[in-house]
Amino acid sequence: MKSCATAYYGKKNRIPKRSSHTTLFLVIGIVSLLAAMTWAAVQATALRIIVIGDSTASTYDATNPLKGWGQELGYFFSKNVTVLNKAIGGRSSRSFIEDGHWTSTLAILQKGDYLLVSFGTNDAGSVAARHTDTAGFRTYFTQYVTESRAKGVIPILVSTVNQNTWTGTTFREGFTDYRTAMLRVVTALNVPFIDLEKKTATLFQSLGQTYCSNLIFSPGQATHFQEMGAINVAKLIAQGVGELSTDTTVAPLAAELAPQYMITVKSNKTGAGLVTASGTYPQGAPITLEVIPNSGETFQNWQDASGKSVSTQTSYQFTMGAAATSYGAIFKGGTTKVSHEKSLSAVRPLPSISISGTGIISIMSSDKIISARVTDLLGKDILRSEPNGTCATLDVSSFTHGIYFVSARTGAGSATQLIRR
Repeated sequence: MKSCATAYYGKKNRIPKRSSHTTLFLVIGIVSLLAAMTWAAVQATALRIIVIGDSTASTYDATNPLKGWGQELGYFFSKNVTVLNKAIGGRSSRSFIEDGHWTSTLAILQKGDYLLVSFGTNDAGSVAARHTDTAGFRTYFTQYVTESRAKGVIPILVSTVNQNTWTGTTFREGFTDYRTAMLRVVTALNVPFIDLEKKTATLFQSLGQTYCSNLIFSPGQATHFQEMGAINVAKLIAQGVGELSTDTTVAPLAAELAPQYMITVKSNKTGAGLVTASGTYPQGAPITLEVIPNSGETFQNWQDASGKSVSTQTSYQFTMGAAATSYGAIFKGGTTKVSHEKSLSAVRPLPSISISGTGIISIMSSDKIISARVTDLLGKDILRSEPNGTCATLDVSSFTHGIYFVSARTGAGSATQLIRR
C-alpha cells in the first residue's frame, strides 16, 4: 500500500510538476497583485487640502523670515494628506477672483478635495483695488462655496486671522464685522467653519503683547508671522478641523490629524528674559526655541533633557521628533534647577460647550463659570445666566432653528462656540 505521504503520478489524471520558473512567476504575480491592492488602498484614502487666502497664509521662500500658516499646515496631518497652498499676498476675497486666481484654482479642484478659504485682512484695508465691504465679502464667499461644491469639493470657511493690535495689555480683535459677514454665509449655506479670529484672539491674549510682538509676529510687523507664529496659527486650524469631526463631510480629514508631542521649555532664572513657550507639535515640524535676555542678564546656553548643552546661540532650531522632550534656557547667575517659563499648555483649559438633540446646552469647566450667554450672529443677547459653579445648562429648545453663539466666561478666559439649533 502506498504511503499517504507519497505523491502518485499515474498515466491517468497525471498531475504535472511545476517548474521552478512557473513557481517564481506565480509568486511574482501574487506579490504584484498584493502591491497593487495596497497601492489602491493608499490612493483611496489620500486627501487634499487646497488653501486660498492672503499673505497671512501664503508660502514664502526659505530665505524670507516671514511665513504663512498655509505653508506650515501640512505638518499637522498624516502623509495621506497633501496641502496645496494657493494663498497669495495682497489679495482680498474680491481681488483673488478679479485677478483670475480663483479661476485657475477652481480648474485644479477635484471631487473630495477640502478647500480652506480665509480672507479679510485686505478686504478691510483702504487700498481701493482690494477693499471689499461686508456685503461684497458675503457675495464672494458665497461664490467660493457654491462653485467649489459644484465640483464635489468640501469648502471650509476660516474667519480672518487677527493682527497684533492691543489697547494697553488687552488684545483688541480687528475683524469682527467680517467675521459676522462670513457667519451669515455659514448659516445660509450650512458650511463648516473654523473661527480663527476668536482662536487667535484667545491665543494672543494668553501670551501677551511682548511675547506676540517678538516671538509670534515678525518683529516690527503687525500682520505677518515669523515661523513659530505661523506654526502656532496652523495648529489652531488643525484644532478647528478636529472640532469639526462630528461633521460627516469633515470627519475623514479630522481622522488624518497627526499626533502632537510636548516640548517643555524651562529656565534656570525666572524672569531673566523672554523665552519660547512650551507647547505641543507634530513630528517633522521645524521648531525654533528663542530667548531674548532682559537688560543686564547673560544667556549662556540651551540644554536638552539630559542637561547637555546643544547651543550657545539665543536661537536654537531643530526638527520635532515623535516623543515628548524638554529644553532649558540657562542664564548666568541662575540656580541649577530649571523652572517653567510661559507655557501654552499651562494656560488653564477653557470651558467645553455642547448641545443635545433636544436643545439643552451643557457647559463644563475646571474653573468657576462666571457667566454664560446665548447671542444671535450680531452679538445681541438672547439668554444669559450666571451659574457660579463649574457646570451650567441652558435650555434653547424653544428657539427658532438657526445658528447662535454660546459664550462662557471663567477666570481662565472666555470660550465661544457656534451652535446650530
